[in-house]
Amino acid sequence: MRIVFTPDEVKMALKALRDQFTAALGPPRAGVWTVPPATAIQLDTWRVLGKPTLGAIGFGRPMNKRKCMYLFLASDGGSSVLTPTVEVNIPDGGTTPDRKTQGCICDEGTPGNSTFWIGHRGTRLTVAGDQRIEKEEIQREMRESVRDGIQDGDKKSEIIVIGQIGPTLVSKLDSFVEAVQRLKQSWSPKP
Repeated sequence: MRIVFTPDEVKMALKALRDQFTAALGPPRAGVWTVPPATAIQLDTWRVLGKPTLGAIGFGRPMNKRKCMYLFLASDGGSSVLTPTVEVNIPDGGTTPDRKTQGCICDEGTPGNSTFWIGHRGTRLTVAGDQRIEKEEIQREMRESVRDGIQDGDKKSEIIVIGQIGPTLVSKLDSFVEAVQRLKQSWSPKP
């Protein structure tokens, strides 16, 4: 498995991701999301019904924002303004991997026959303001999803593999949001 980072591959995977959300949840609607510091962002939004934790998915690229595709996952999908429980933003791609943005697309296939997966680098989760959960705590909580040795440009990385872009993806995203909520609820700041 390798992390996809060239613009053409990222574009193809993002199209597959959008198509999968639409196939599983119907067409998106415009949704307003708020992120610190009180910034409102409009994204294509899918409301998720029938899942224990995942309530909404926001997906898109706001104008004049970071060079990544936003993927917001919220546990509360009933509000008129949504707040992400976790962001799995995916870099646009370039000549080298963007290891600062937490989301990534992984490919397990062969050239011309790609099998795309959504991943999270697991190096940080923001809890409040600038307070973050440490990498070791994240990987301990998500140990069943952590894969080591994923080709990441010229090196190997540990990645939390959330799920394959396919029919079970929304359920896998639901499980990921549940694990993030457990982490945030059990987290306490270090002195």
